Amino acid sequence: MAFEWKMAFDHLPTGADGRIWSVGEGAIAAHSSTNNEVFSRDLGTFGVRRCMGLADNAYMSVGVDPGLQFTVGMFFSPALRWAGALRHLLLFMVGGTEKVSLRLSPATGTFDVRRGSTTVATSAGALISQGSNYVEFTVYMHASEGSFALRVNGVEVFSGGNDLNLSNTAGDVDSIRFHNPVDYSPNNLDFTDLYIRDGGEFLGPIKGSLLNPTSDVSVDWTPDSGATNYTQVQAPAATASYADSDTVDDEDEYGLADLPAGINSIISVTRVTVGEAPDGGAPQISHGIKRGATELYGVERTVGVGGPRTQATHFGTQPDLSPWSVAAVNDLVLLRKAV
Repeated sequence: MAFEWKMAFDHLPTGADGRIWSVGEGAIAAHSSTNNEVFSRDLGTFGVRRCMGLADNAYMSVGVDPGLQFTVGMFFSPALRWAGALRHLLLFMVGGTEKVSLRLSPATGTFDVRRGSTTVATSAGALISQGSNYVEFTVYMHASEGSFALRVNGVEVFSGGNDLNLSNTAGDVDSIRFHNPVDYSPNNLDFTDLYIRDGGEFLGPIKGSLLNPTSDVSVDWTPDSGATNYTQVQAPAATASYADSDTVDDEDEYGLADLPAGINSIISVTRVTVGEAPDGGAPQISHGIKRGATELYGVERTVGVGGPRTQATHFGTQPDLSPWSVAAVNDLVLLRKAV
C-alpha cells in the first residue's frame, strides 16, 4: 500500500519554468506559471495547468510496484465548461503503453473506462460538478476475471467484470498517470489528498494533514542561521534555509505539531524532506520516527546533487509496528540521520 504525499510524482511535464525541486524518491514539487505545468497552490493542494490541454505528453506519473490490482482515490476540482470530448484522467501503464484508462468529459461530467483503445463502460449521465469531487477508481486486470469499479462522492456509479483482460498488452502495470481532461483555458485542475494502493478496497474520502516540526529535541546538524534547526526545515521548504551535516550518524530529532481537531483515525504517516549535496558525491539520509524510546527508520535516500531533491518515506505503522492512532501521531518525534 502506498499513500502519496500531495506532490509525490516521478514525472512532470517537460519545460517547467521555475521548477525548484528535481524528481526524488517518493515526492516532488514544482512551481510554474506557464501552460502544461504543475504548480504549487498552497500547503494542502497542487494544480495542473493545461495538462492534456493540447499536448498528450503533458502528464504526471507515479511509479508503482508491478501488479494487476490497484485503487486510486483523490479529491479534484475540474473546470466543467464549454464543449469537450472524453479525455484521460487516469491511465494505468505498462512501460509506455496504456493498459486501462479512466476518462472524463469536461462538457457533460460523464466518465468512461477503456481497456487499451476499447471502451468497456460509459456512465449514464453527469457524475460530477464544478467544485470539489471525490473520485475512487479500482481495477483488477486478469486474463479472464478482470473487473473495475468507479465511486464518485461516496457512491459507486458503475462497475464491470471480465472486461479488463490482458489482451491489449502484456505485463504488469508499473506506473499510473494523472492528466487534466479540460482542453480550454483557464482550466486549472486541483488534485488533493491522493492515495494509491495495490488492492481493491476503497479507503476514501481521505484527507491529509501537513504537520511541521515545532521544536528541537536533540540536534547534531548545524543550522545555516538562527538558533534552532527546526525553523530551518519547516515547510514550505526553501532552498535558502537549511540544516547541514558532513558526519555519518549525525541525527536530528524534532518535536511535531499536533493533528488538527476532528481527526478520528490515521492510516499512514509520511516523512518528507528536501535535501542537496552542494559539495557533490552521493550522500544519503534516512527518515525516521520515534515514540517513547522506540525508533523506526526507512531505507536510505540519496540527496540531490546539483540541486535540491524532494523525498518521502511512508510509515504504515507506529515505530513499535502497532496500528496508528491520533495519540500516537501527537506523541511522535521526527528523526533525520546522515548515513
